[in-house]
Amino acid sequence: MIDVIIFSKSSLFIFSLQIIIHNNMSVDKNKINTKLFNSFEEFNNQLDNNKINIVIFDIDGISKEKQNIIFDKIKHQIRNIHLLVFCQYEEDSLYYHTLSEVTRSVVSKTAPVTEITSLFNKLLIWVSKNRDDNIPLDLSAQSQPMLSKREKEVLHLATMGMDYQSIAEHLNITRKTVSHYMSNIRDKYGYKRNANVYFRY
Repeated sequence: MIDVIIFSKSSLFIFSLQIIIHNNMSVDKNKINTKLFNSFEEFNNQLDNNKINIVIFDIDGISKEKQNIIFDKIKHQIRNIHLLVFCQYEEDSLYYHTLSEVTRSVVSKTAPVTEITSLFNKLLIWVSKNRDDNIPLDLSAQSQPMLSKREKEVLHLATMGMDYQSIAEHLNITRKTVSHYMSNIRDKYGYKRNANVYFRY
């Protein structure tokens, strides 16, 4: 059995997500146990259950302090819990990039239904095959490229929400050099947009 818990303050979002998930699942529905929460306290307490495989967390309307409570709890679990975060932020927003440091599975609510179902199905399939092995999940179909030390520094600062000028000042290099590093990073990942790189990072 795959245990999934979903939290959102929006009953409409929970309802919509249920429809999307159950109408497009690639795993037998009878093998999935789903629990729904709109109370933060109940949701937080449920995370102590050591049988949970996937957590879907809608952060909209939740303070960053409470978000961090959940992120920290999941991070320190012995079991491999897979966190899927939904938010109203677009892929090119600073906070979206920050969330990508917490989990690779960040989805904007403006994302197409096909993207949501594809991501969730990857999670379900992986958990059904590996849930007893505690092996980290890599949702990226591509292998992680080899970045230089400086490229890693630039990418790390960019995912924290710093713009090119701020990165340049922080690393004591020119803005043009930062742009050059980001161009190299995009080439190594095979992407045209910075947002795609941040999501894979």
